[in-house]
Amino acid sequence: MSPDFYRRSTELFLAAAKLTTEDQHELLTRECGEDAALRCEVEKLLQQDLQLGPIRDRESVHNFASAQSLLDAANAPQEGLDPSPPANHFPMIAGFTILSQLGEGATSVIFRAFQQSTNREVALKTLFFRQFASKKSRQRFEREIELAASLEHANIAHIYDSGESAGVLWLAMELIDGLPLDQYLKIRPQDQRAKLTLMIRVCDAVSYAHRQGIIHRDLKPGNILVREQGQPVVVDFGLARLAGPDSLAGQGLSLSGEILGTPGFMSPEQARGENEATDLRSDCYSLGSLLFWLITGATPYDLTGSIAAVTRRIGYEQPRRPAELGVSLDRDLTALLAKSISTDPEDRYQTAEELSHEIQRYLNHEPLMVRSRSSLYLIGKWLARHRIVTTTVVSMIFAALTGVLIFIVSLRSEQQRTERANRELQITSDELRLTMASHSLTLAQELCEFNDLTQGIQYLREAFSYVPDGYDDLRHVIRANQRAWEHDVWLPIITLREKGPIRQIDLSSDGKSLLAVSNTFAQAWNLESGLPKGSPLTHAASPDGKPARIWSAQFSPDGQFILTAGSDGRAMIWSSATSESTGIEFAHFDPASIATGDTDVRSAEFSPDGKRILTAGGRTLRLWVAQTGQAIGNPLTQDSPVRCGKFHPGGEWLAAGGADGMIRFWDCRTETMRGEPLAGISKALINNLKFNQEGSYFLVVCADGRIQIWETATRKQLRETSPVNRLVIDADFNNQDRGVYALSDKGEVQRWEITYWNNFHRSLILPGEASCLTVDSPTQQVAVGDAEGTIRLQKIPAHGEVRQRILASSPISSVAVDLKSSTLWIVMKESRLEQWDLQQDPPVLRFQQELAFPAESLSISPDGNRLAVVGGAIVRQLDTKSREFIGSPWESSMGNTSGPVLATTYCPEGKQLAIGTQGGDVDVWDGVSQKSVSRWKCGGAVTSLFFSPDSQYFIAASTDRNVWIWPIGAEAEGRGPVQLEHPEAVLSMALSPDGRTLLTGCRDGTTRLWSLFHERKLLSEIKQVHPVTAVAFYPQQSPESNWILTGFRDGSVKTWDTKTGFPIGPTFRHNTTIQSLCLLGGGRVVMSTSNDRNIRFWRLPTSPESSP
Repeated sequence: MSPDFYRRSTELFLAAAKLTTEDQHELLTRECGEDAALRCEVEKLLQQDLQLGPIRDRESVHNFASAQSLLDAANAPQEGLDPSPPANHFPMIAGFTILSQLGEGATSVIFRAFQQSTNREVALKTLFFRQFASKKSRQRFEREIELAASLEHANIAHIYDSGESAGVLWLAMELIDGLPLDQYLKIRPQDQRAKLTLMIRVCDAVSYAHRQGIIHRDLKPGNILVREQGQPVVVDFGLARLAGPDSLAGQGLSLSGEILGTPGFMSPEQARGENEATDLRSDCYSLGSLLFWLITGATPYDLTGSIAAVTRRIGYEQPRRPAELGVSLDRDLTALLAKSISTDPEDRYQTAEELSHEIQRYLNHEPLMVRSRSSLYLIGKWLARHRIVTTTVVSMIFAALTGVLIFIVSLRSEQQRTERANRELQITSDELRLTMASHSLTLAQELCEFNDLTQGIQYLREAFSYVPDGYDDLRHVIRANQRAWEHDVWLPIITLREKGPIRQIDLSSDGKSLLAVSNTFAQAWNLESGLPKGSPLTHAASPDGKPARIWSAQFSPDGQFILTAGSDGRAMIWSSATSESTGIEFAHFDPASIATGDTDVRSAEFSPDGKRILTAGGRTLRLWVAQTGQAIGNPLTQDSPVRCGKFHPGGEWLAAGGADGMIRFWDCRTETMRGEPLAGISKALINNLKFNQEGSYFLVVCADGRIQIWETATRKQLRETSPVNRLVIDADFNNQDRGVYALSDKGEVQRWEITYWNNFHRSLILPGEASCLTVDSPTQQVAVGDAEGTIRLQKIPAHGEVRQRILASSPISSVAVDLKSSTLWIVMKESRLEQWDLQQDPPVLRFQQELAFPAESLSISPDGNRLAVVGGAIVRQLDTKSREFIGSPWESSMGNTSGPVLATTYCPEGKQLAIGTQGGDVDVWDGVSQKSVSRWKCGGAVTSLFFSPDSQYFIAASTDRNVWIWPIGAEAEGRGPVQLEHPEAVLSMALSPDGRTLLTGCRDGTTRLWSLFHERKLLSEIKQVHPVTAVAFYPQQSPESNWILTGFRDGSVKTWDTKTGFPIGPTFRHNTTIQSLCLLGGGRVVMSTSNDRNIRFWRLPTSPESSP
């Protein structure tokens, strides 16, 4: 063969090796033509290269040594031939002067160039091997231009310009004066903190790209350039694509099974060629691999061997641990690395921003989110990863049992040894079952907290079946969790199937019938049998034969009749029992209007007493006598078309929503408008309008997907928002729980409070394209219809707040509760004192007074007759019955030098009062002489105070990491304080009623239970992430005596079982730090106070042995 043949075949091979199989075939057909020998030689080289396990479209993954040797030989001067000049010239790109080559990739070359129009140096990227470039290569290059040009971030290379010159695609970008990350670290080694700081900036850049919907897919050291000042810049978006499966399919650039990325840093799903599964979390894995490489100096996987072996190892095996590489790291960093390179995308950090925040928390010495999972959960994951080992161990155990049985038969003298072996075997089996039960319980809690209640409750049942004999406490906890979470389930009642899309739903007053409105008919259903009642209700067709549309349908207040409104200009009354017309019709439009075609009656409604009918259509509203069909008075005419009309529950006036977004009110007696029209912020067309049962509020559903909430008396708009951050299709009041239930276009039903507009309740997510919703308050049911004709009736969960919350007018300093009279006292930072009656629902404000001094703490005497109000150097007592201050103020000898008062408490007899300050001073006052009788000093701020029930000792919690216990009275002589040491500041404390047990909450997120009887020792610990700012005991004489309550700085409140350390039931949430917790109602309700100015009342989880 001639040198030209080898040169040509080698050039074609080098070009084809970078292409997919489909593009290779296209290239060879085009370039080889009828030259079979040339094509055969190229295909032979490709087959040899395929055995090396190729990875397409990435840099430096093919070994072209043999092929390049052929090319060099072909280029070498031959005897008898004139040597050819080297072809090492640069392409000519209009508007640029190419200075040098910076680098070469799989499909492109990057040059250092001078842009003539801007007089600046740039990095110029051109498509490589353009004479062999496939359509897909050009598309990828064009996509890189499109995606990269949309990014503007300090840590992403800026795009200046792009175009095509003489058939060469080019991209001009920012010339980064720096080095690739790996080279930079060789020249300038960095300590661990500097590496982590650099990694945060990289994560922030990738997070920005993700927010723009772009996945990089090739993050590696070579694609991160570091400037002279240490600023990283992410480059090369050649493999990037838009996020989402639809985008992947639409681009058509990534085939199923095609491997994209760099082996050392690609995710397992990339290594397996699962391009459709590649999402933002694949970039998160690559960031984790970069972090692993920065910290350990090696990649998570061994990269030795063929490419095929490496990709198979990445795709199906577990990554190496730092310890396997001889790198010793602390637990937090080890856990962070393990989560960031998890093989399961669900177990990784879900966003680059989340990883960035986790690294920052590590640098700040803050608790990591990844460490919040319990050790039992990690054990369960280990068992799942090592199924073969687990199976082998179990098999060995049973084999040992068989051998022991044989040994018993053959050697009776070894009976004692055999029995001992059996006992050890039982222990091992129990431990395995206990681990499985604990793992299932933890997983169930996580599923339930994330609203997957059905799956979570199933895991609770599995956990119960795993519990070995003798672990009754764990069985009790699982059953309690099952009972608590079942209160949160939206129970399905019945599902109905209609023949057309559902536009409106109404429920009869007795809850036994349902009325569904489709486009051209309405159908009544019997909810007890699940069958339709009679025939569909329809209006007369138009003269051209087009069916009339049914705009609305409603049951009468007594449920005996049905009222429909149609596009034929009429409203009609039907029998609810037979679905037959009663003959009573209401002709809303006159013949002249009907002739013009304006005949739609958009709504028709019974008055609250059922005696009148309201119809709305065109620009008018009309009132009628329900029994006769006779018109009442004149039509009520307004400037804008009416979309809906509603009676006020009092029946004396009505409200109308217009197409202009205005709400107008009409007096039924005078036929005049009541006041000026109201308009919401958006002024969007109004689809629906509803009053609550008392008529004190009304809501408006707008066509732009918003809901407006108005207060009727003041005509003040409380809210205008889309509370579910989606389009609101429909909404309704629940008159029992004072909530608004909103239905989004995604089929999600959420409950929102009228007054506070907060949602702390679990949503209901239904399949299908939701279209309408109604709430039946007496039966606590929600009916939802969708565009496919499905109607679902669901039971509203009973769990959550049990009474209306109290919203303070300013931040709360302290609260005190008199359980005997169910009275709550509040003092606010603006020195206002208030008294609330908790026996009423909602709670009633009975008394308020402005104080002459800045009060900081409250305490109620044991008999409830006196209230201590303390602030600064002032101590005053209030008679709770007369609400008058007793005597003159007490002047504290500590003055103001000890800082604000943080804690106050009476002794059990009510004769002495103790106060604790931010400066660490504890002062005990005699209530009769009004003098200080004892004083102690803590090393930090006093956060909580208690006298023992027998008044034999005094307890103070402090931020100096100690709980101080001082003996008092006759026991104090010659004895000093006892200290219970904690690793961090003690923020909260509770003493059991018998004084034998102490509960402390610490800044390190740990709740500790201490024994104070005889030997003072630690009984148990419950570890969480957030600082524990409030704690409380369940009642001691109850099945829940081992349960406690904790409040955290993140605003959450949680119930725990102290024997097992597991949580019980759902988490209650405020917006900010929990200040205090107090049990009411015999331990069935907890009152939580928060820095968000809210005092809320929750129904607590109860033991299965408790009465409901």
